[in-house]
Amino acid sequence: MLLGCSGGGTAEDGIVAEAALAEAPPADLDGLGWVSHAAYRPEAFAAVVERSREGWVAFHANDLPTAYARMGDDRVGRARAALALAVLYQDLSRLTGRVAETLFAQWSSKGGLPAGNDAPMIAALAAACSGGETAGTWANRVKDGPDVPIAQAMVQGRLPTEVSGGGPYGRRFAVHREARARVDPGPLLAIADQPVASATSSAAKESTL
Repeated sequence: MLLGCSGGGTAEDGIVAEAALAEAPPADLDGLGWVSHAAYRPEAFAAVVERSREGWVAFHANDLPTAYARMGDDRVGRARAALALAVLYQDLSRLTGRVAETLFAQWSSKGGLPAGNDAPMIAALAAACSGGETAGTWANRVKDGPDVPIAQAMVQGRLPTEVSGGGPYGRRFAVHREARARVDPGPLLAIADQPVASATSSAAKESTL
């Protein structure tokens, strides 16, 4: 979806290897990576797509989760869907972080920011995860609680995801690390719709994780 027509060296070139093409397109046609191969030998491209037809149909409809699930044992198809999902999630994460950073900055300047550690912690994490410049400033406002080590890491310019904490943020990061170590997003996806902390808490009332 997002990288569908990028140049050579992308995951789509794996389609060529999978199909074991014996003949590459002429040099003057080989400027678009997998697109050139598909146009020059459509029968080879079709053979790859037919391995997981439902998955590729979903992929070309931009239904990426369904595409990944329906690729079955088609390693090329699953890798292509996973790549598109990864890029999409990365873009959404960065965008969400920048929006949150701006939101909390304006909220603080106008007054009414909730008391306690949750607001500055969330603002700091949003800035840290999106490349913002205010992570340390916000993190320095987290004065106590079991997740202070995470805030201190951001004050020092270190990645908060690699720091352990005994509070709700530390536990959520532990799930992130588990997902990366196992190369399995399942545990993280299972709690993705659950807030780390309740907005109605007095200071840092934890939600069910």
